[in-house]
Amino acid sequence: MINNITASFKKYWFVSVGLVTVLAGISLGLIFLPSAKGVQNEARIVQEQDWRYTLQIVDGKIADVNIDFNFQSAADVEKYTNAMRRENLALFNSGIQQVSAVSIVFNRTFTWAEADAFVKKYQLYAGGYDFRLVDKNDSNNRFAYGIGLVRDGKTGDGFGDNSQQRFDDYIASTYPDNGVFKGIIGLQVRLSSSEYKTVVADPNVYLVDMPGVVVEAKIAKQDKPELKGLQKITDFYLPKNSPQLYRSLEDFGLVKTS
Repeated sequence: MINNITASFKKYWFVSVGLVTVLAGISLGLIFLPSAKGVQNEARIVQEQDWRYTLQIVDGKIADVNIDFNFQSAADVEKYTNAMRRENLALFNSGIQQVSAVSIVFNRTFTWAEADAFVKKYQLYAGGYDFRLVDKNDSNNRFAYGIGLVRDGKTGDGFGDNSQQRFDDYIASTYPDNGVFKGIIGLQVRLSSSEYKTVVADPNVYLVDMPGVVVEAKIAKQDKPELKGLQKITDFYLPKNSPQLYRSLEDFGLVKTS
């Protein structure tokens, strides 16, 4: 115990001597401390036609991007939707041949069978399904639930698994009293340029929602003054889509009744 106290005393004594030495050196002008360069933060708004996004910039690099999904009316939703349709076409016309993990948002709920049939019909590669769940005690308490799964419409891979049963069992055990499954509201898919043009013509598709892909292409191209000279940091964050788009369709009466 005495040895520990002695060791502790010596440690703090040397720290004190060192601190006095540093302070004396500063007062005599013998120690030169480099000035700290402050971190430069900036929120930079980029206005596109009928939509916009904000770049969060740290020391000249993009840390993340916030896309404006603040829909206050059906007109706001439709304005965003039309803007995205223009941007998607421009992206594919620029030479992009394929996009991955983009959202197909339906304008009504699908059953599992309908969603599987949709993937087969257009021979898509799906990596996930998005579901609508509703609290049976409060219909305004709605939430989306997504699961990763593989459905290959070209080869037929994945359709014979037990994903539906496992999902039903999970929902039944997690929300035994109040969770009601309403249906599938969207897919996460890989799309070629030709597949995109076919899918968007389907009457049950509201939007292929991929603003993240669009923004990333704009950053890479740097064809706007606000993007010139900017690079992304390693852990750059960019939302892939509008997480509440389907809810907005419901809120403003834009969904179809099945």
